[in-house]
Amino acid sequence: MLVNRRTFIVKKPYFEEALALLIELRQLAKLVDTNAVMRVYASEIGPFDTIAYEAEHESLAAYERVLAEFQANPTVVARLPEWFKCWQAITQPGGMNEFWRLVE
Repeated sequence: MLVNRRTFIVKKPYFEEALALLIELRQLAKLVDTNAVMRVYASEIGPFDTIAYEAEHESLAAYERVLAEFQANPTVVARLPEWFKCWQAITQPGGMNEFWRLVE
């Protein structure tokens, strides 16, 4: 099991708007994979103005397959340009994109 964890730095005062956009992204992902597991996190104690989301994938191949299906979905394709425009306006450069292997 892989977990893709992405963290982002949000410009003031757009924290709640950024959380709403990630929740929308999670809903768009569910159009492609109804079993998708995505979590959205708001920092309570830690770095300021930081949000994160995690998505679980069985393997790197499964991640690549879901990403391709996501990018080919007509509803997603119609929404993504405006979504990214909003996202880029309220976030700052930086953050992280990590893949973690779950050890059980």
